[in-house]
Amino acid sequence: MDEDQEERNEILSNMIVIGVSFVVIAAVVVLVMVDVDSPKKTTEHPMNNTGIHMSHDNICGKTDYRGLCQDNLSPVGHKADVVKYFTAAIKATLAAMKIVAHNKPKGGDNQKGELGCFRLIDLGIGQLESVLAVRSEDLFGRKSADVKSSLNSVISYQQKCLQQLPPAKAKPVLLDQALKKPIELARNALCMVHSR
Repeated sequence: MDEDQEERNEILSNMIVIGVSFVVIAAVVVLVMVDVDSPKKTTEHPMNNTGIHMSHDNICGKTDYRGLCQDNLSPVGHKADVVKYFTAAIKATLAAMKIVAHNKPKGGDNQKGELGCFRLIDLGIGQLESVLAVRSEDLFGRKSADVKSSLNSVISYQQKCLQQLPPAKAKPVLLDQALKKPIELARNALCMVHSR
């Protein structure tokens, strides 16, 4: 009978272990389901497209060319999502660069310097288009270093373009003046990224 008693005790202890295991498994499943169903509270960067609104006065106050910034961002509204402001600044810079690129020289004495300048302008346009291709939630998050690098490249291309032009008295004044606005717009956009 001792063997029967031991066998029953062993079966009973196995059943207790199995029962406790089922309870633990059920508790884990319930906790996982509750965690999956509950909304996560995450802290996001304030410049992400999260519905955080700022006034264009606040944003433009941190730029080098405040008046130009306000002129370009006012169509977005007095208060809007910061990503919309930044996107508008990039689009304004791109549009200004495309206007300059559209006026490539057909010939003349300054053709070599001007053509080199226009190649740099085309590279800058490519960089601005790459910034616009970045998902809005990544502009000031995971891809912010790439965005800063692209904007720095645009400004470098613009400055190098001006340096490639002939000396001041032979420099085409129109190209000099045409590049003024895109340079200021690009610097403003870069200020927006650095201020975040």
